[in-house]
Amino acid sequence: MQHSLKRRRYEPLTFSKPPRSGIYSSARRVIIGKRKAIRVVNNKKDGAFLCCLERIKILVSVILLISAIYSYWWHGLVGRVHEKPSSNVPIGVGAPLVPSSFSSETQFTVAARTTSQEDSDLTEERVMSKQLNVSSATRHDSLVKQQQQQQLLLQTLLEQLGTEKGDSLLEDDSVVIVDAYSLLRDMLSINGTLQNGNSTRTNSTFDFVSSAKDALNEFADLYGGERVARVLLKKGILRLVKPFDSLQALQCTAQRMYRSREHKRPFVMGFAGYSVTAGRGNYHNQSFPFVMEHILRNPMKQLGIDLKVINGGMGGVPSLPYGLCLKNFFGEQQHVDVVGWDFAMNEANDRVGGLECFIRHVHDYNHQHGEGTIPPMLLIKDTHMAINRTSMVQSYVEKDVFRDPVIIHSDVVARPFLDVKEKLRPVGFQKWREFGSPPRAPGRSKHHPAKREHEFIGWLIAMHFLAALEILAAVDLGLHQFQSFSDMTSSALPPPISATVDATMHSIMYGVATEENVNVPSWEMLPVQCKTTFDPMVAGPLKDIIVRSSLNNNIQESLDIMLPKSLMFYNAGWVLDIGESERKAKQQLLRYGGLGFVDSKKAYRGVHASGPIQFFLSLPNNDADTLTTTNTTLEQQHSVILCEPNEQNDSSSCDLSKDVSYTIGGVLVEDVKAITESGFTYLGKSICVHFLVPRNAVKSQMGTSNTDGFLLEISVTNPLVRKQSQACGISHAIWI
Repeated sequence: MQHSLKRRRYEPLTFSKPPRSGIYSSARRVIIGKRKAIRVVNNKKDGAFLCCLERIKILVSVILLISAIYSYWWHGLVGRVHEKPSSNVPIGVGAPLVPSSFSSETQFTVAARTTSQEDSDLTEERVMSKQLNVSSATRHDSLVKQQQQQQLLLQTLLEQLGTEKGDSLLEDDSVVIVDAYSLLRDMLSINGTLQNGNSTRTNSTFDFVSSAKDALNEFADLYGGERVARVLLKKGILRLVKPFDSLQALQCTAQRMYRSREHKRPFVMGFAGYSVTAGRGNYHNQSFPFVMEHILRNPMKQLGIDLKVINGGMGGVPSLPYGLCLKNFFGEQQHVDVVGWDFAMNEANDRVGGLECFIRHVHDYNHQHGEGTIPPMLLIKDTHMAINRTSMVQSYVEKDVFRDPVIIHSDVVARPFLDVKEKLRPVGFQKWREFGSPPRAPGRSKHHPAKREHEFIGWLIAMHFLAALEILAAVDLGLHQFQSFSDMTSSALPPPISATVDATMHSIMYGVATEENVNVPSWEMLPVQCKTTFDPMVAGPLKDIIVRSSLNNNIQESLDIMLPKSLMFYNAGWVLDIGESERKAKQQLLRYGGLGFVDSKKAYRGVHASGPIQFFLSLPNNDADTLTTTNTTLEQQHSVILCEPNEQNDSSSCDLSKDVSYTIGGVLVEDVKAITESGFTYLGKSICVHFLVPRNAVKSQMGTSNTDGFLLEISVTNPLVRKQSQACGISHAIWI
């Protein structure tokens, strides 16, 4: 057995027949037939013999390879002589000799060609030429057919989207601007000299016009041409305006940009939302707010406007308590021009309460910044099936509370393109489900938009604001004039439409009724204060109101948030920590460098052995007791909302309404209610509790300025809450 193997091991490389011509087949034989150069053997002589033998094999292989290359070149040369013989040199004269190394079956002589052979070659050439012509014609017919299919597809999609015949989307024949395309043609068609234009901005405005044209052409190239692009804008951007008031709404948006430039402050756009807004499944900078920023930054800069985009998206959060704490995420000391809402997935079934509470708090956001009663613009990303939410916002528009809100319906306009073969789609709809993050990165799930969808949403939003920028450019060039700035001011808030919460919560969620006009009921929002532990937080951390005393000397805040905490830390006091599911999600992100995400759902967590934690809830100078309301028995009472992080907890986890006691102003709170209303739940579970401050609660004073407020003490009373996984968490404290 060993002898047989040894013989086969040293058997030299032989060929049973001469190799066929052709460089690829010869190279393949060289690579496949080559064995290992040196094998380890016990006898040194055998090793030397094997080494010499392998060298001979390699030399023979190289000779064969050179011969194959020469044969390949020779056949090509002879073939060219046969196909196109020279008219001056007869066939066979001066023909090079064929190497004798070829077999008799493959050798031939050009001079010995007969007439029948020539006829055969000519026939073969005609057949090949005909086949090439047929193949070329087939490819041409295929391309034409594909173009016809694309045109037919686009026409069918336009019909599905409900567009009218023709390209004009203007209302009547007036200069009513509906989108950026019609504006560029009608309002910015510059002929002759400018009239009363701002000469200091003329050059940069012309640069803006050029940039706007480039952006519009790019949008059209991505999504099927100008006509299809305009239909996408018309159907994907719902402007909630009064009847026949489309131009006025766009002018209001343009005036916002003008005011930011005149006040020499940035144009701030804050986006509130959940994991879709954050961009899960992609890099954070590939999310649609930053796509929009990338498109608009240069055109706005050319008109003298600095754009600032804040992406406050956090995974899994509902509208509330987020909407009560907007200043914590967008900033307390800056004017915000646009506020985005994107919580549709967490508030399914077209529930209205969360969005209405959100927009009522948005209405009063800028009151402290000295620019009058001009609320931020609403930018809502919602499904087209949310009819109730759309109707609710429209009612606020008709009452002049909001002037220029916009709802983005990207799903309904993209769906027809996604139902066809990918090669027939416009470029912007191809590779629709390819995420921007590396393979196997977290977040690449079906309910998260991929990179192309984020780009599409960003383009829709950018095209809307580009139209407003074009109005501003026309004003700078003296081609258009704004109407009165007083048209931007807001009317008083109406009574809430969808308020189904307990009556004790109306004041903190929807405001209170005033006595200014009995015939026309109006409401005003109370000054709500919020402290939170969630990131990306820019103001109002919850730690600022923790009372540092002997009771709270064991609060653990300096430990690394990513390190797991043992029960020893929880038994010693409350711990600033994240839940186990949140920690695992962050660890997965860290494997890919974090992908740029900064959101985090931290909370102060405690168990039964942790003892109490105390907070000081300060009261503003204009205390609620001084407000004039129609309800003097209820609305003057202070109100508190406490929330925990939104996590996937089991039934044994802490329940803030049952397992915790609350003592405020020295009085134990008896009536603590879990908030089950729209916007306050996560996966069907309430994440917040509410209670009124007892009337006999005693106010305290703290700080160097002796600020009035209430001392709130929280303790876990259920002895079964003793593990880290069961801990009670406090992430938001909201009060009036």
